Amino acid sequence: MTDRYNITVVGLGYVGMSLAVLLARRNTVTALDIDEERVARVNANQPTVADALMTDYMATEKLSLTGTTSPAEAYADADF
Repeated sequence: MTDRYNITVVGLGYVGMSLAVLLARRNTVTALDIDEERVARVNANQPTVADALMTDYMATEKLSLTGTTSPAEAYADADF
């Protein structure tokens, strides 16, 4: 895959966080959640769930991942 897509992931629980991290390896991902604490963790490059592998991955890999509580911001440029 050579194209980068703008992808919105809704929900930063275990499944949403996992998908967001994996997709952010090769795409620009905006993660939408109503929980401001979860969004702040994502923006601080920390996972929202207790997972040692994800913690390590987020600390060592270059990801294009941001979080927001604003649906308008999350969906503005989304391809998916």
